[in-house]
Amino acid sequence: MVGSPSSPSDNKTNAKDASKRRELPAEAVAILREWLLSPEHFDNPYPSPKDQAILIEKTGIEKKQLKSWFINARRRIWK
Repeated sequence: MVGSPSSPSDNKTNAKDASKRRELPAEAVAILREWLLSPEHFDNPYPSPKDQAILIEKTGIEKKQLKSWFINARRRIWK
């Protein structure tokens, strides 16, 4: 069928989209979540440049990944 959900072109698109999205390592997420939910940061969930550097070093992720994670986490937690 043309346009059906299981057409080959749709499968290629879904596989392509899935390959772009990468989950962070569970250990990195645990470190970031611990920082975000700690009492000292809960009211101000924005890491300073110094905190960012420390978190990047601890987690091994890139600065862009760190910033994206915090943007998304704040959206999820503070809806």
